[in-house]
Amino acid sequence: MLSVIFAILAGLNIGCSHDEAKSTKLIPETWPKVVAFKNEFQLADHTNQSFKLEIKDEKGKPLYLLQGHMNAWDFAGNDFWYSGDFECRLTELGVKHSENLLAEDENATRDSQSRGRFLRQELESKCWDYPDYGHLRCFKLRGMELCIEIGSYEIGEKDKDFKVKRLKKMALAVSVKVDNSAKREFAEWSQYAEPVRLNPGSDDDLSLDCSKVIKK
Repeated sequence: MLSVIFAILAGLNIGCSHDEAKSTKLIPETWPKVVAFKNEFQLADHTNQSFKLEIKDEKGKPLYLLQGHMNAWDFAGNDFWYSGDFECRLTELGVKHSENLLAEDENATRDSQSRGRFLRQELESKCWDYPDYGHLRCFKLRGMELCIEIGSYEIGEKDKDFKVKRLKKMALAVSVKVDNSAKREFAEWSQYAEPVRLNPGSDDDLSLDCSKVIKK
């Protein structure tokens, strides 16, 4: 009789599906409290293109690793495909395969789907001050607000492989502060739409129209 009952239950597929199991992932009510800081960097092509920062809790335990690369395509690899003129990635320490937490979409299909990726065109003219997509980008997640701000930059020579001009120098500031309203596991969604591309069908012309700020 028991075998019959088990067979009926199996046929009804009682229990959680794989997708349902994913959706029930436990998110803590409160995230570990981080230590606030602000660091500044001067990056230079070929000699000092990268930085790494650990974000720690109040007891000094490293929680997250923020790393960024200027002329990011130089650092494309198996675990993350860096691209753009500058790109940052935030991962959780102690997790074997941590996703990029700067991505707003936790189901992103490409590593470039993050506001942590900067293109030079996003730093030109009116795009410089475009909210969430200009020189200053803030990310609210896991009980904190993380801000990445490009202060100034200098354009150098063309890259021999990609035929685009490399960044020669960059001034950069990174800050973290506690924000108890930030509950998401991944970065909160921006309230603004991306600037409109002037020639969306072109792979070579990435110029943008930032004359009008568009809210979602």
